Amino acid sequence: MNPRLKSPPRSRSSASEQPGLRLREIVVDGDHQLWARRLDGSWQWIDLTGFIDERPNLDVPGMFGTARLDVSAQQIWWNSGETISAAQLQRVPHRPSSAGVLVMAASREPRLWFRPLAVRGLVAWDRPAVADTQTLAFLDGLLRNDEIQHLHATYRTNQEAVGLRLLDLLCLRSVVVLGSSSDVIRAPWRVPSGPAEGRTETILESILRGDFSAVERDFAKP
Repeated sequence: MNPRLKSPPRSRSSASEQPGLRLREIVVDGDHQLWARRLDGSWQWIDLTGFIDERPNLDVPGMFGTARLDVSAQQIWWNSGETISAAQLQRVPHRPSSAGVLVMAASREPRLWFRPLAVRGLVAWDRPAVADTQTLAFLDGLLRNDEIQHLHATYRTNQEAVGLRLLDLLCLRSVVVLGSSSDVIRAPWRVPSGPAEGRTETILESILRGDFSAVERDFAKP
């Protein structure tokens, strides 16, 4: 199923959040997670698994990816008709709310964007401790130019951020050598969830298709 984009529903209430905490942008990151950027410039990684469990329409393949932010109404809406207000996303970090929302505090620094493994504490913020140019050089050596461009387009961020996220992933396997890293990301695996569930493809194919978070969850299993 590939849901078509719709117009946002009208909101009957106005946002009452503090100005700096208002949402200015969201980016979907997997089947149940998204990143939210606030007006003060900070990013938060938000897990909506519990919220979706009570709303099966959102669990339809492809539906969560239709999430859009209505900035004026300060609510996120989906083509299925479900909505969630910005106020419901302002919870104590690391503690699930009664609505099934888990907010993880991120950082104001752009280089930490799209690093859920680091947000979850599975890798250190400063690991790997490399300069931006080294990160890009590693990515250039690991992937073809068309693959790097595909990553950039899929995740709507800069190459450095994607490179750091990929390095975080490889750190879980203690692999940061070009040859070994290439073997890891080009190895076949069986997709555990999402629209491609049960299909066998390479880890890189899953990442390029937009399932970076599914790969990370699988890598992070004890």
